[in-house]
Amino acid sequence: MNKRTRKAICVVIATCLTASMLAGCNISFGKTKAQKELVERYLNACIEFEYRDASSCVKGSGDAFQDVDLGPVQQEICELCLSEAQFEVEEIKNDRALVKFSMPDIDRILKRENVAALEVEDLDDLIADSDKLIEEEFEFDFIKDKREWLIDPDSTEEFAEFISEFGLDVSSEIGLGSRAVAFFDSFMSCLAQGNIDAAYAFIDTGSGYSVGSMNSFYSSDVVAQLEDFYAALFGTVTYEAEVSSCNGSAVVLEVTGTRAAFYDSMQYVIANNADMTVPYMKDMILYEIRLMDFDYSNGDLTSLIEESLEIQIEFYIQCLELAQTEDFECTVEVDIDENGNMSLDSNIMTDILGEDQSFDYPQEFYEQALDELLEEGQITQDQYDELMIMDPDYIF
Repeated sequence: MNKRTRKAICVVIATCLTASMLAGCNISFGKTKAQKELVERYLNACIEFEYRDASSCVKGSGDAFQDVDLGPVQQEICELCLSEAQFEVEEIKNDRALVKFSMPDIDRILKRENVAALEVEDLDDLIADSDKLIEEEFEFDFIKDKREWLIDPDSTEEFAEFISEFGLDVSSEIGLGSRAVAFFDSFMSCLAQGNIDAAYAFIDTGSGYSVGSMNSFYSSDVVAQLEDFYAALFGTVTYEAEVSSCNGSAVVLEVTGTRAAFYDSMQYVIANNADMTVPYMKDMILYEIRLMDFDYSNGDLTSLIEESLEIQIEFYIQCLELAQTEDFECTVEVDIDENGNMSLDSNIMTDILGEDQSFDYPQEFYEQALDELLEEGQITQDQYDELMIMDPDYIF
């Protein structure tokens, strides 16, 4: 083989090798490009919650993102943050893509916020004004299906889990404050309407009190009187409730407003107004006599108790009509159980009306009541003598 022939053969071999190498590079580049476009298409579909488009990028029916099922609040949070998401395919090697993914970190953004007092619509500005990001890396594997590249379904699980857990904790608190305020408002509305049974349904009494029990205890006339009194008492209350704090199991409300100074009015009437207090004392003394003589084996105790209630309610309403208006503030705790059900503490009435007071009934009013009862012939001399040595506070 002469020198010219050997040279020609070398040129042919070199040309073939170069062509082969170029063909291999083109094939490798084409595969990488297809895989990159595939994972980008998949992530963009997930970001938009386009489940069908995401599934089309994954082999078979095992795309883990299809099982991402968020609650309504968490869904809104995710959509807000994902709208600001960015990702970059950093490397594709051995049919595996390494993706760097970032989006607003809602937990860090809200760390110093009173989350329970926020609504979802409040998050737009908070997210826009923050540079706090959460950054994660995800790997996606590729499988050749005939002539098409698809994502291995097993490699979609980590990203799906990330989305499923994103914003989960704060979603249970956002809007909780407004729900608690609305719950308290409904309770107060029931009281102002005199709907006692409906109001007590909001309260965790711990005593088995059930809706409808007022009518099972008392006659319709007494229930109507109680409802009128509640409506008169709570109908005077005006207030504002603001969320103070939330720990997931309770929302604390700070309530400020005005109410009838009912207890102060009663104290003043009892101490100073004989025209109102003495008739009330007379009725209660007669009730006390009937109670002392009551036959518990055969008597109707409910009717006797109702008689006492009627006397007291009439007096309470008279005192309420004279009551001035006073400012008040209180802390109300709305408890939340594991199912999200809300209830109010059994002390809620005291929180709103203030601490119940003990009243000092004047001895002179008491003696006047006994004198009038004796003069009217409603009590005997023996009863008079027996009652006279009793402390009026015992009866009232």
